[in-house]
Amino acid sequence: MQGLTLDKVFVERGVLGGAVPWGYAVSETGDLVPVPEQQAAIRRMRKLRDQGLALRVIAAQMKAAGVSISHAGVANALRAADRQPPVWRAPGHIAGRMTGPRAV
Repeated sequence: MQGLTLDKVFVERGVLGGAVPWGYAVSETGDLVPVPEQQAAIRRMRKLRDQGLALRVIAAQMKAAGVSISHAGVANALRAADRQPPVWRAPGHIAGRMTGPRAV
């Protein structure tokens, strides 16, 4: 599997899951769709981070602007935003159909 990242391997096998990245929601088909308000907040956080501000300072400024996010949430949101496109699969989502105990 030389040249493949772990994310690519997992996407090809359809085994990713976990928490939905901040800035996105899950569509009815199980795909990630951007949440415009949160995407704008991520762009603002990126600008603040590029200015050299600490994560706690960014979180405080975002809170003052009406966005409730912790410093750890800022770090996670920026890390997830660096991966484009974001990597995520609904648990049990394989080849366009849901499987498992919650499948209908």
